Amino acid sequence: MAWFSFRRRTPNPITSIKVEGNASHISRLAAQSLAAMAQVLDIFANDAFDIEDQDAGTFKRQSKDWAQHILTGITRKKKEEPQISSLSAPQLNEREREWDGLEKFIRARRKLERDSFENQSDALKSVVWELVHGLRTMSQTGYSSEGRIQKGLVDLESAMENNSVEKLQKAIKPVVVNIRAALDEQRKQFDSELNTMTSLVSKMRRELVATRRDAEIDKLTQLYNRRAFDAALNRHVDLAELSGRQLTLMMIDLDHFKSINDCYGHPAGDALLAATANQLTRALPRKSDFLSRFGGEEFAVIVFDVPEESATKLAQTVLKKVKEMQVEHEDHLIQITCSIGYASLEPGESADELIKRADQALYAAKDAGRNCVISA
Repeated sequence: MAWFSFRRRTPNPITSIKVEGNASHISRLAAQSLAAMAQVLDIFANDAFDIEDQDAGTFKRQSKDWAQHILTGITRKKKEEPQISSLSAPQLNEREREWDGLEKFIRARRKLERDSFENQSDALKSVVWELVHGLRTMSQTGYSSEGRIQKGLVDLESAMENNSVEKLQKAIKPVVVNIRAALDEQRKQFDSELNTMTSLVSKMRRELVATRRDAEIDKLTQLYNRRAFDAALNRHVDLAELSGRQLTLMMIDLDHFKSINDCYGHPAGDALLAATANQLTRALPRKSDFLSRFGGEEFAVIVFDVPEESATKLAQTVLKKVKEMQVEHEDHLIQITCSIGYASLEPGESADELIKRADQALYAAKDAGRNCVISA
């Protein structure tokens, strides 16, 4: 029997079947209830699948018969199956259906299903444990000493066939020695292979961590990159929605950065970006603050669980720290300012919507003359 031979079928609609019986005895509500019960049985029939002790065809046929009985009060007479009801349709009302028989039928089927799947589950567990045991046995079996052990076993068999106690005593010792040596050799081989595998796993883990870090870190500033920022912001938005805590997104843009590149060259611009990253890291000491390079000369900070008033003070601190920064490049001392726009997450707001509002606040800070903080 196939475990997973079950395939869903679209049930045939039963609403077209007319409920028969004496209308004076069957209320409209009762008729609807009978039709609903018949619909359930029809679904059972169309979704039938093979189990132990009962095939899908038998259950489907029985379910159809019960559905017919619920609707009409009669069933098809079959020699191999007892008739559910001997009453004719005109004599029936809602109290004359075989409800006890229907309940027993459904309970019996559910018990068969439960027993079948429990048996299959136990069988699967047994197969798995046999597989585990076989693999364990294979891992403990080596071949380097097989020849010596086989020779010793042949000598033992020969000694037993000859009924020679002297030969048997002589043959036993080499076999014991060879088995002990084989076990020692296997243990050493296993330890060596285990150490090798442990080293390989450790190396792979380090390489994986390094690769993941390289994928998330901006090489110039050593801050998180845009990819890491997007993932972090989505996580923080979900957390803020669930916990009800404050979430603020701060967008920082260096003022007139293009003119510095044009005047001093791109190496000077790169040095300024790296220095700004260091200054921002010092200005944002909390480990929970997520600082990243958003792109170009723009940085983004995710500030979690901080009141809006504190977020405003934090933005002013960042503004001041950047303004105080001086970067030496060749014979030049470069200074720069920044503009900051920030927005706090509103109920039901998405990460993209929060970014858009923070960006709008940043543009407002630029329009206000730069070197200032504007909130959304």
